[in-house]
Amino acid sequence: MEEKEYCQLFSDAFQLNGLSGLLTAERVNQAVRFIDYLTEENQKYNLTAICDPISIVYKHFVDSLLASNLFSGNASVIDIGCGGGFPTVPLAIFRPDLHITAIDSTEKKIRFIDAASRIAGFSVTAISGRAEVLATSDMREKADIGTSRAVASLPILVELCLPFARLGGSLIAMKGPDLSRELKEAKNAIKILGGNIEDIQSASLRLPHGATEQRNLLVVRKISSTPLQYPRAFGQIKKKHL
Repeated sequence: MEEKEYCQLFSDAFQLNGLSGLLTAERVNQAVRFIDYLTEENQKYNLTAICDPISIVYKHFVDSLLASNLFSGNASVIDIGCGGGFPTVPLAIFRPDLHITAIDSTEKKIRFIDAASRIAGFSVTAISGRAEVLATSDMREKADIGTSRAVASLPILVELCLPFARLGGSLIAMKGPDLSRELKEAKNAIKILGGNIEDIQSASLRLPHGATEQRNLLVVRKISSTPLQYPRAFGQIKKKHL
């Protein structure tokens, strides 16, 4: 796709989803450089199943940014399970005030994020490691916001994310249309881990030709410190929810 076509694609997609205020020519240029590198590297190893430029813009960039207004200015953010860079990269490019740390247990994905940040010119800290281990390090309860997208069910996610959030900080979870069941299963874990459900926002990802996909954006506020025995080993987390 030519640069002019990319510019029009981003303009149309962001306008359709009420995100036009985030657009600048430099940010689009960074996003295009990232997409080119993602497409190139995705041929070597699996980073994303979404490969065509239109889908990447809508289903990765726009989808990741539907929650962008929930991230307070200049916040320190930890993205748990960043994978091929979402929501890390859209947030880093289109909310450059945020201080983002991307975590993934797969080292090659972290190497990709690190290289992509240099190639595309955005700022991010990329760390390879398991969230349940890093949450017991000096990273514990230091971030303003822990976030994640399409990584795990909510009962698992809160145990992996909330230990990173400082007192008064939050977890922002980007979930699909069926949040109610996950929320019911996660309520006990949220309470035990020091969280309190602050807000649930419904959002629509508007796609070309009138199609829409429903999203739910959950904000959990950290109102007390997470007990030191959490998070547990991942096998325990997965086997039995709190």
